[in-house]
Amino acid sequence: MLIATFGPSTGWAGKTIQYEDGRFTLEDHGVITAADVLTYDGQGHLEWAYEGLREWVTTQAQQSRPVGSLIGAAVDHSAVRSPATNRRPLLFALVAVAAVMAIILIVATFAPVSSMDEAAGPSDTGASLPQAS
Repeated sequence: MLIATFGPSTGWAGKTIQYEDGRFTLEDHGVITAADVLTYDGQGHLEWAYEGLREWVTTQAQQSRPVGSLIGAAVDHSAVRSPATNRRPLLFALVAVAAVMAIILIVATFAPVSSMDEAAGPSDTGASLPQAS
């Protein structure tokens, strides 16, 4: 059953959230929780398939919460999970930064050696010392 579609306010415009076999599924992502659906709605990203679904999903989220998260909800508002994020771009950026730093370190390591050789001048390995008379 179609629950909601992502609106134009997100990069996922047109992606759908379905409910089948007791699970919510985000198109091209996988299974998500009812709390995730409500988080997307709270961010203003969803267009509901029909009236009353928001309330029904809220009921599903309340029924699926374990006791531990209900206790956490009484203490603070962190019981609702944030939606899963794609960490690949962050990993790619970290690898790129590490590679650039490695190159800088290698260049910095060998640069003083070559400049010291240039400062010493050409080596006279074939020259002989002056002879004493």
